[in-house]
Order: sequence, then C-alpha cells, then structure tokens
Amino acid sequence: MARRGEIEALAAEIRKLQSNFDRLHDDLKSTRAEIVDIILRGFADLRTDNAALRQELNGSTASGFAEQRNILNQVNERLNQERTDAQVVLREIEGLRRDAAEARVAELEAEQQPPTAPRGETPQPPQPSTGLSDAQPADNPQANYTRLLALAAGVAYAEITCHRDTWAFLVERAAQTEHFRLPAGVDEADDGTIEADLSGRTLIAVLDALWHTVHNNALGDGTRALAERIFDRIGHALQTLQPTDDGEQAVTRIVIDNRPPKTPPADSTPDPEATTD
Repeated sequence: MARRGEIEALAAEIRKLQSNFDRLHDDLKSTRAEIVDIILRGFADLRTDNAALRQELNGSTASGFAEQRNILNQVNERLNQERTDAQVVLREIEGLRRDAAEARVAELEAEQQPPTAPRGETPQPPQPSTGLSDAQPADNPQANYTRLLALAAGVAYAEITCHRDTWAFLVERAAQTEHFRLPAGVDEADDGTIEADLSGRTLIAVLDALWHTVHNNALGDGTRALAERIFDRIGHALQTLQPTDDGEQAVTRIVIDNRPPKTPPADSTPDPEATTD
C-alpha cells in the first residue's frame, strides 16, 4: 500500500511538471509571436521612413538641379549678351578707326593740293624742283614726313631689296606700330639680300617707325643713322615714282644697297635705285 501511494504521488508530481511545462511552452510561443510581430512592425516602419526620405531627397535633388540649371541658363544668356555687346563695340571701334584713317588720308591729300590763286591774280609759274615735294619746303622735315605717309597710303604695294640684317631691323622697329603686316613671302638670295613686297599700309608703318627712331635721342647714333638712311631711300623711291614705258602699273622699288650693279645698262646710265647717296 505504501508503495502504491508513492507511485501515485510521483505520478501526480509528473502531471504537475507536465502541466507547468505545457504552460511554459505556451508562454514561449506567445512571446515569440509578440517578438516577431514587433520586428515586422519595425521593419515596416523603417521601410516607410526610408521611402519617405528617398522621396524627399529625390525632390530636393531635382529641385537643386533645376535651380542650378536655371542659374547656368541665366549665366549663358548673360555671356551671350556680353559677347554680342563686345562685337558691336569692336565694330564701332573699327568703324571709328577706319573713319579716322580716311579722314587723315583726306587731310593729307588736301595738304598736297596747291593753293588756289585768288580771282584776279595771275598764278605764279612753278619753281624748279629741289628733290623734295614742291608743296613742302625742304627745311620742314615734319611736312615732308607727312607727305611721305600720304604717298605711301596711295601705294598698292612696294618692292624692297635689302640685306637680311637690315630687314630684321625694319621688322623689329615696325612690328611695334599699328599698321605693320608681315609680308607673306620673303625671298632670300645667296648673297644675304632679301626681296619682299610691302603693302601701302605696311609701308606707312615702316616710315612711322623709322621717323620716330631717327628722332629718339635716347637711341644710339648708329641706330638713328641706319633708320635715317632707310627712311631717305624709301622717301626717294616714293617721290620719284614714274609711269612705265610699256603701260604697266608703276611699282615703287626700294633698294637699300650702295653697291653698283653687276652689269651696267647698255647706255652706261647708272641705275638710280642702286646709286650711292
């Protein structure tokens, strides 16, 4: 009897433990369900917040790009307007320069015209030439310089022959002026001389540069003497331009070389372009 009672007590204890275990199992299951639910709700909330943040960021980025694009368009329009205004100003400046040059040439041509004798007076016969222009006195270097500029302005082109060192001197001086244009072709001979075609505009630049070199007392005597000799040769060539016998257009030929020609002309007349001063 005692043994049966112990077995029944043990069975009762086992049933009690089984009941407690079942209750614990249910509690764990319920807790697991709650945890899973919390995690799922957290992920859902994070997903929603992430979508909202992405949408806000995309909106801000698109708005920023649109604003930057608008600013760039405004800057581009401003640059285009400034470029257009600059082109207009450049055209106006070029027009003013052209008008000033034409006015200067007209003024120089007007100075070359002989004065009109008053009505009722007998015009005086022309005086013999002294090598300079009859309209300009020989003792007026400034007037002679002005007249040479006018003569150069009316020249289509001039042929110049000189040593390459003399040519380098001319380019060095004239390149600093407004009207100088380097000739497209310069032919050099075996003896060191060169031949080049100078436009009337470039000839103006050369005369202007030589004139200011001659009258610049800060330069050395050799530099001024060289500039003066070249200036005189160009002036002589411009003032002695004569029509050709064959009816072709006369060309100003400037020779800066005191050496006599290799083969004298048949009539033994020295070449005026190669004679010494």
